[in-house]
Amino acid sequence: VVGKIGCSLKEDVLRRDFTINALAKSVQTGDIVDYVGGLLDLKSGLLRVLHENSFVDDPTRIIRGLKFSVRFGFELETKTRVLQEEYLAKINYDMCYKRIKKELIETFNLNSQEAYQRFYDEGIYKLLQADLAHRAEKNIPQVVAELGLEKSPNLWLVYVGNLDLSKLDMTKVEMKILSDFTALKKMTLNSDFEIYKAFKQVHPETLALYSIYIDEFKVKRYVSDMQSMKVFVTGEDLIGLGISPSALYGEIFDSLICEKLKRPELTKKEELLFVQERFLN
Repeated sequence: VVGKIGCSLKEDVLRRDFTINALAKSVQTGDIVDYVGGLLDLKSGLLRVLHENSFVDDPTRIIRGLKFSVRFGFELETKTRVLQEEYLAKINYDMCYKRIKKELIETFNLNSQEAYQRFYDEGIYKLLQADLAHRAEKNIPQVVAELGLEKSPNLWLVYVGNLDLSKLDMTKVEMKILSDFTALKKMTLNSDFEIYKAFKQVHPETLALYSIYIDEFKVKRYVSDMQSMKVFVTGEDLIGLGISPSALYGEIFDSLICEKLKRPELTKKEELLFVQERFLN
């Protein structure tokens, strides 16, 4: 928290996260001002905090350090790593979760398997939940590519959606992605019909989570054999057959879906014939 406005340059840079971000440049001369050895750390590829209470003051710096490390190939300086480990062993959960979410988004939208593995291996997940988190042994960027999610603004949820995100302020779309995943985990989904009905209603990020943590083969089957399947008959077509709108419509369309999953080559004419033979004779 900035408690003093209009401070000197030196006071300002000493509030930064890492020495490499505490460098300043004169707009008049172009000279680099370096009070904390940031240039040397920049050349050495090191992330070094400016004081021992850095992570206590702002725990989001831990996620930011992971982001910088993955994005630019930097490593935590030895003392900085020790300070990170000490903080994660005794976390104060009175923190700004709006900033935590921002750093999670920026870090995991990089779509990096290394970031995912280190997030768990280094215990950074403890910023969200104290108990041990399950890390899936899957190639997440591969799952992301299979579902075409590389540019999704909600990609970050594919990496951390199995964790307790209840302290974060979530959008309606983000909440639906996670609630649908929770619901899918409780389903058995034994038949193609059950898989189709369940997966058709959810966001691809939810499918990615299901693939990573539950059953990748069901998701692959859905994507390759079912996702593009379409029933041509509409409610207006049923009215044209003399079937008034009622609860029967749900049964008819479910039957059509089952038949199309067996015979995806069915034309609209053949679908109508199926409906007539099944429900009008």
